[in-house]
Amino acid sequence: MSSLDGLDITTAGLAQSAANFPAPSGLFPLSAAQRGIWFAQHLLDDMPITIAQYVEFTDLDLDVDLLEEIGSIALRELGTGILRIVERDGEPFQVIDESFGSEWIHRDFRSEDDPQAAARAWMRAEYSTPIDLLGDRLIRSAMLRLADNHYLWYSRIHHIALDGFGAMTFMNRVAELYTAGVEARDPARFQASSLREIVEDEARYRTSSRFEKDRQHWSERSRDFPHPISLAGRAASPSLPSRVISTPLPPATDAAVQRLLGMQPGASFATAAVAATAA
Repeated sequence: MSSLDGLDITTAGLAQSAANFPAPSGLFPLSAAQRGIWFAQHLLDDMPITIAQYVEFTDLDLDVDLLEEIGSIALRELGTGILRIVERDGEPFQVIDESFGSEWIHRDFRSEDDPQAAARAWMRAEYSTPIDLLGDRLIRSAMLRLADNHYLWYSRIHHIALDGFGAMTFMNRVAELYTAGVEARDPARFQASSLREIVEDEARYRTSSRFEKDRQHWSERSRDFPHPISLAGRAASPSLPSRVISTPLPPATDAAVQRLLGMQPGASFATAAVAATAA
């Protein structure tokens, strides 16, 4: 995932102006968060602002064809898999393009000396490639084969189309659809709101009295906040690929974290790590 550390973009009022701009038929405005990403991408030029992830399948009788089929279904349900960004008179809009078909990439790394390393290198190169918001597909999925029963399901999507919560919603829906398909039963009805509904809800909120009350409340609460704490002490420009350094936790620390998670049903290691860093 690309980083926007040090980049400050004010989006207050952007959704308001977008909501009031007359959208051509079939198009609807970007949300405030999307417009922030839109401007950020223009400022960062060739730095793709993407969410990239993979799911590893090992020692599992994976039905690759079924996974690809339901992955495409889930993306259409969300709308993000067939989302396009267009410009009208210099203003960005989005449209759900039903003409988009499925696009899956297949790569076989079984003949490589180190299939895992080769697959990781391919993914790094893919999510580091610049994206044309107006011309390129915003999402790409790939099935990478490392061994006869070892796969990596990779997906990359531009942050203007999906955020972290949306990515989690997508993955959960894929798991739900895949399980239903394997068990030959109908899946539960998809409950998430459409992209258009989300934008319309935000526009209504930003013209409501509640929005003004919330603005006053948080302006007052944040007035005396100290400057953000940084682990680095200096800023740097975003870069790709991300630098990842890892090391095992000491056994005592790992045991303490597991005890903490045991006291908080539903908590994850990521939750504890973020809370510890903030503290």
